[in-house]
Amino acid sequence: MSGDIRRVIEAGRVDFAAVLDVIDAAGYGGDVVLELETRNSPYTSKEEEVTAAVAYLNGVRASVDGQPSICTN
Repeated sequence: MSGDIRRVIEAGRVDFAAVLDVIDAAGYGGDVVLELETRNSPYTSKEEEVTAAVAYLNGVRASVDGQPSICTN
């Protein structure tokens, strides 16, 4: 739906693997912060959504360069 910004991390159109590739290629070693819009979330709690997002992003990171984890919750 056009203009609908409410998407869970793995259901949107952002190619997080490509984003991580660019960050790595630039040599950036600092923190990266993502803000979750939890209004109208399909999850039962913010904690559940954050846990799912962290698991997804850690899986993406592992598939990109074999790193075990990029974030914690």
